[in-house]
Amino acid sequence: MPAATRSDHRPRKDVMRNRERLLATAEGLAGESGLRLSFNTLAARAGVGVGTVYRHFAGPDSLLDALVERRVQRIARIVEQASTHDDPVEGLREALLATCELQAHDRGVWDAFAASPRRESARASLGPPTQRLVESARASRDAAADFCITDYVMMLWIANEVSMLLGPVEPEAWRRYVGAMLAGFGFGTEAGTEAGRPRPTTPAPSIADFDRALDELPDRQPRGSRRRGEEPHGE
Repeated sequence: MPAATRSDHRPRKDVMRNRERLLATAEGLAGESGLRLSFNTLAARAGVGVGTVYRHFAGPDSLLDALVERRVQRIARIVEQASTHDDPVEGLREALLATCELQAHDRGVWDAFAASPRRESARASLGPPTQRLVESARASRDAAADFCITDYVMMLWIANEVSMLLGPVEPEAWRRYVGAMLAGFGFGTEAGTEAGRPRPTTPAPSIADFDRALDELPDRQPRGSRRRGEEPHGE
């Protein structure tokens, strides 16, 4: 086949630039509000027409796949790097803290492996290496014998909830509670202990901070406040 014909099938540079521009814009939107994005919002933020978005992504699911995959790859690199640590407990701590740091600045991270329709494939990629990290840490120290990957994920969830609430007024607040949970499972550090007792190294948010965070929440019914079987108003 002639070389000129082969080149006809290669994406043009301007097409590739447009796709990367759209993905970068979608990344920013997902970091602000999660992975569920409308094409109209994406097009407006990127300064292009909606038709341009559809030329690069067949539909919202196609864009969602790309956003989830990017986040899964980031977390996979974190876990992979942590698994090379000489001390498995320090590796566990590094992986947990780095993932919490990532999700504190990107609301799409938690969605990628917990809340999106793609969570099963994300878990299939991240579950086995994280499981090995958890097992190595548990075996290397006299920690909670039943510490498991579910505990690890629950710490991520709690950190995410703290960041969602207090992030706008106290971005580092999640560290206090993650540190306390790690210490509770026997994975604390000497720097965070006093007379053998775990001690948080991040100050507690003030009541004023807490109130300001509550004031900045969107107006919505508190999660879980609807009684079982009760239909939402207006539906």
